Amino acid sequence: MKKDVIVEVSGIQILTETNDPVEIVSNGIYHKKNGKIYVNYNEISSDGYRYDCMIKASDSTVEIIRKGAFNSCLVFRKDRCCMTPYNTPFGTLMVGINTKDLIILEDKDILIIKINYSLDINYDHVSDCCVEIKISSAN
Repeated sequence: MKKDVIVEVSGIQILTETNDPVEIVSNGIYHKKNGKIYVNYNEISSDGYRYDCMIKASDSTVEIIRKGAFNSCLVFRKDRCCMTPYNTPFGTLMVGINTKDLIILEDKDILIIKINYSLDINYDHVSDCCVEIKISSAN
């Protein structure tokens, strides 16, 4: 894959009353080091905050790291629950991510990561979620 990439993140929280879709498209930088995939990109949140983001992926783990006004690091490991503090404008929440399925597909000019997980906030189940990250070579 080329160094310059397009990062597309689409996800949905499956709630009982409504589904909240999320879609982000950004330019990014792709590289591999010691068998791990790294993708850096920028994101502007719906409330106007700018974040420097990094996706770090290996065979069994995906980390999504956001640095900016409120830092976070979400860790997805298949069949494991990962707990992490998640900073928000309203304070810090304890987030639990129980990854049910994690698929990483890589080809010459595209990388697709699919994650299905349940989300707990402060030890209470909030929703089931799925996210797909598509990284493709920029022209």
